[in-house]
Amino acid sequence: MKKILIPLVALSLCAWVSVSFVNTSFNDTKKNINFLDVNLVCGAAPDIGCGSRSRPILVDLEKEKAIKEAWLNRKGTVVAVVWEEGTQPDINALTSIFKKHSKEFSVSEGKALKEQLRSFKTDKWYKGTDVNELSNEEAGVIASKLIDPLVEDKILSKEDAPKLFKEVEAFIQNEFMVLEDVSLLKDRAYWQRWEKAFTEMGEKYVGEGNMPELQMCGPKSSCKKEKSCSSTKKSCCSKSKIN
Repeated sequence: MKKILIPLVALSLCAWVSVSFVNTSFNDTKKNINFLDVNLVCGAAPDIGCGSRSRPILVDLEKEKAIKEAWLNRKGTVVAVVWEEGTQPDINALTSIFKKHSKEFSVSEGKALKEQLRSFKTDKWYKGTDVNELSNEEAGVIASKLIDPLVEDKILSKEDAPKLFKEVEAFIQNEFMVLEDVSLLKDRAYWQRWEKAFTEMGEKYVGEGNMPELQMCGPKSSCKKEKSCSSTKKSCCSKSKIN
């Protein structure tokens, strides 16, 4: 039986959405804002940041009394920490929060700091739990990785593809929105539930027993080592990571 492998690397929520430009009421000085260089980028869509990785960090940052706001830039490469007026930035507190989430950061300085200040006033940034809205795009990326091979190998008709896409995309969006424990992403049983759901959705369009075997591949799986399992002799494993 044909197998479709879907590589997964710490799945996340990513999307292009309309958000407000950042509030520029903060003092444009080093005293009340720090920019932290981070790696919170989506594997499947490497031009945007990841909600599932960044949300708990931003939420914990904003719980600190000395912190007024915490923002993520669209690229997922910088976190902006706006301190309350009259408070002294506490880098140790930031270190503790990032360590709790097994993440690291470095504080932007010099030319990089000036660039981030400019970006913070002009570009799109996501505050706190607003990063939940980053789910839609990556859900679409994952859905495409499942459905495109079915259409390419003529298992699924082009007419039915958009219908299945919407079902799969909606399922993933909901899963991400209700996900509270990111450690589940390392649980094989979690992905088996996804595989079962995708198979049931697909069989409504291609017939019972006609869906290829699905496997959600973790970063330590043998997915990249798999030989072709497609009638088109193309690799079952996409090179892009679903983060």
